Amino acid sequence: MSELKDRLEIALTKSGKTKIELARYCGLSHPSVSNWFNGKTKQLTAINAIKASEFLGVSLKWLTEGVGNPGDSMVLPSDESKSSDDYIIIPEYRVRCGAGSEDSPSFEEATESKPAYYRREWFTERGLNPAQCRRLKVHGDSMMPILFDGDTILCDCRKFPIVSGKVYAFCFADEVRVKRLYKKLNGGVIVHSENPNMEDEEILPNEMSKFYLIGRVVDRSGSGPF
Repeated sequence: MSELKDRLEIALTKSGKTKIELARYCGLSHPSVSNWFNGKTKQLTAINAIKASEFLGVSLKWLTEGVGNPGDSMVLPSDESKSSDDYIIIPEYRVRCGAGSEDSPSFEEATESKPAYYRREWFTERGLNPAQCRRLKVHGDSMMPILFDGDTILCDCRKFPIVSGKVYAFCFADEVRVKRLYKKLNGGVIVHSENPNMEDEEILPNEMSKFYLIGRVVDRSGSGPF
């Protein structure tokens, strides 16, 4: 399998761009990005990987893991000619929150939005059940630079306990939110925004009746500001 530095060199050459331009786009110094190419950096952070793949126009999975091809996309534009044996259609949904933790949110298909075609193998590789996944729209800038206003996320809606540090969609007090969650020993939850201008929040144990976990975010698609 190729190394990260080799894949970066291939992507940069095909893009016709420079390391200085890549560094500027990622908000990093030129020496930092040079370490990506000389092998000193073995793994990119999530933020840098997303920015680099977008800037270079290559598959995030190929760039970070060497899986697939540079031009692969896990989410494809809708096209009725695709074989249902190879692709799975996931429509976008709007969510209406329930009144409390005992009431499940309702999902209404957003018929004005085009569905996405996912490669069937993508679900298999991750142990996901597509029937239990939902695509939702992101609103607001609280999760920048991981998620941007107007992005679409895919959520695994199976009923699993919260894994601290992962990103989830959830309902709280009749509002749909997407945040990084951390469990507390007292039964509450810390709600973290990636945007450094926003402070962490805490959902107290006696407020958990207003909390409903929709699902863990497992994929993102969208142009963001790029």
